[in-house]
Amino acid sequence: MRPTTLDLKGFGTFREPTTVDFEDVDLAAVSGPTGAGKSTIVDALTFALYGSVTRYDDARLVAPVINSMSNEARVRLDFEVEGVGYTAVRVVRRTKSGGATTKEARLQRGDEVVADDAKGMTSSVEELLGLSFNQFTKTIVLPQGEFATFLHDSGTDRQALLRQLLEFGVYEEIGRQARGLADRLKGSIDTLARRLEAMGEVSDEELDQLRSVHADIDKAATKAKELAGTLTEQQVAVDAARAALDEHDAHTAALSDIAVPTAVESLGKAIAGAQQAVSAATEHEERCRSRLQALSAEAEGAPDPNELQALIAAYQERDEWSSKVAEAEKSDLAAAGELERATAAAGKATTSLADTTERLETARHHAGLATYQRHLVSGEPCPLCQQPVDTLPSMDAVDDVEAAEAAVASARSDHDAAAVALRSAGEQRARTESVLRSCRERLADIEQRLAGAPSVDELAEQLAEARKTAEQREEGRRELDGATSAVRSATSQLDELRTQENALRAGFGEARDAVVVLDPPQPSGEGLADDWQALARWAEERAALRAAERKQLVDHHVEVSAAFAKTQGEFVSVVEPFVDTDSSDDIMLALAREGDRVVAQISEAEKLAEERATLSAELASSTERFAVANELGQLLKANGFERWLMDEVMDVLIERASARLMELSSERYQLLHDDGSFLVVDHQNAGERRDVKTLSGGETFLASLSLALALSDSIAELAPASTPRFETIVLDEGFGALDVETLDVAASAVEELGASGRMVIVVTHIAALAERLPTRFIVGKGPSGSTVTRTEQ
Repeated sequence: MRPTTLDLKGFGTFREPTTVDFEDVDLAAVSGPTGAGKSTIVDALTFALYGSVTRYDDARLVAPVINSMSNEARVRLDFEVEGVGYTAVRVVRRTKSGGATTKEARLQRGDEVVADDAKGMTSSVEELLGLSFNQFTKTIVLPQGEFATFLHDSGTDRQALLRQLLEFGVYEEIGRQARGLADRLKGSIDTLARRLEAMGEVSDEELDQLRSVHADIDKAATKAKELAGTLTEQQVAVDAARAALDEHDAHTAALSDIAVPTAVESLGKAIAGAQQAVSAATEHEERCRSRLQALSAEAEGAPDPNELQALIAAYQERDEWSSKVAEAEKSDLAAAGELERATAAAGKATTSLADTTERLETARHHAGLATYQRHLVSGEPCPLCQQPVDTLPSMDAVDDVEAAEAAVASARSDHDAAAVALRSAGEQRARTESVLRSCRERLADIEQRLAGAPSVDELAEQLAEARKTAEQREEGRRELDGATSAVRSATSQLDELRTQENALRAGFGEARDAVVVLDPPQPSGEGLADDWQALARWAEERAALRAAERKQLVDHHVEVSAAFAKTQGEFVSVVEPFVDTDSSDDIMLALAREGDRVVAQISEAEKLAEERATLSAELASSTERFAVANELGQLLKANGFERWLMDEVMDVLIERASARLMELSSERYQLLHDDGSFLVVDHQNAGERRDVKTLSGGETFLASLSLALALSDSIAELAPASTPRFETIVLDEGFGALDVETLDVAASAVEELGASGRMVIVVTHIAALAERLPTRFIVGKGPSGSTVTRTEQ
């Protein structure tokens, strides 16, 4: 594990955002005055990974990591494991109760989120690094005050740490798998032995006999194949001779079947009569068509009967609409008079309503004055106008108001009734005007259509003439239809006779085709009867010459059939030892099957021998592997191999730590281990052996540093290849207890460790030590909290 960048905000003494850049750092010092926040950087590193800090009584507490002036602590650590980049982020926020809770916890591999909660993240880190929090702070990050933990641990705790660091579990797993493999191999050996015992055997003599039979079958198959080819050729010759004889007989029969059909001569006469009927009907059709064309041409100049009929109807329609216009004018005149009377009545009602309303206002005014009478005194000033009152008003004016109101109500009722009557009269007048306008427009349209048209009588005469012409055309069309029907009938009869003729011609063709190989005469084309008679004469002459030809064909067929029978006997004698020649199966196929059967027997025998050899080899291999797995399983039992390996690891670790301690202590102290306990040998006190807990503070630091450096070297060399390489070691304080000479030796050891390729970070307030290291992270503290500055020597 190698850190690359550490980001802090609100964490411990670091209130403001702070970045610690570890890129390209091999050996560095984190320096600054006491209380500046040096150890806080170490706390942030362990907290980012495990969510815990060793300096607190309870490492699981998260509230103390939050800066006293902040509500939230945020830490992010970018680091690499075996060259793969990871990011660990933890965010802690205060709660109202005074405690704190983890708001965010996330472990990423690039863009992939490995864990996204506090517990899961800690488990993932432990799995990734192979170390718990306590083990991490004993081997990789040695916090302030925790340097001597590994030195003073009990033997059991120390061995448990080494067992995990060096993955001793892998040997236990190897032993378990070896013992399991031995058990499985033991069962496999028993199974293989039983299979070999149950498996049959085939002797070499039996296998040779099978191969000899197969060779004989191959020879017979080769000879049979040759004879089969000859038989095929001879069978072709026999079939050809038989076919030629059959063909000769068929042609002879075909010649005897040729005779002129009786219907040929009468059909020729019938076709000639039908052709004359078609010609006569066609001429009559042409005369009818010419007459119809003449009538059509004559009708083209005559008026259209439909148009004439439409004009006559328009005259009748004009008379009807003229009557409608007269009636509409009469209705409109009546509606106009009614509207005039309603208008006058409405005006009168409006005037009456205005007069009664005015009288009502006057009556109300007088009534108001009369009501005010009790406030007036004759001869005294009026309270309203301050003029002297000469005469008091009469109280009778009140009765006049009621009469005036009744008059207004009556006048308003009359006015409303007159308004309704006026509106009704106006609507009626609008309707009559609309009807009159429509009638006049319709009449005008009809008049326009009849403008320039002949009179009704003239139109009637033209219509009668047009109908007469149409009747003549219709009669001509009926005559043409009849003539056309006669043509179709005559043509149909001719077609039917042609069909019969074609059938007889087809019969002629079939009869000629049946003997075409005998070169019959070609059709003359002059007539079907002539062609038939010529073919019949030729057939009679040709049949007389066929007897001598047939005898030659019979003799040839007998000759080739005898040759075929001889070859077939030879073929049977070749294959009979191997197959049943009386079977209905294909003999060559049966011979091939017999060969395949023998080959299968040979293959099965060879396969059996091969399987026995394979099983025997597998049994020998399994027996050998069982011996190895069984011995390895016994050697790797926990009470044997692991105890020995732990002793060897402790020897290597103590040897390296002791050599380092001798160098750091000026050859005074040497480390030993006895049954899990660490002892120190004091060479300045006669080689006295005593417990490491008796060392002073500075001596304890040197011994712990020696162990830490030796442990880091040993893990890199002794751990399995799958164990993550710990490329970083962090030493927090402890150097203050050393004198100048010892400090120089310790610093040299640290520099030597940094040159080995690991990242070594020393946290110290000793300026002389910090100045020796190539990279310094200077921690300062100001009003806004701690700061970090990286410098290079």
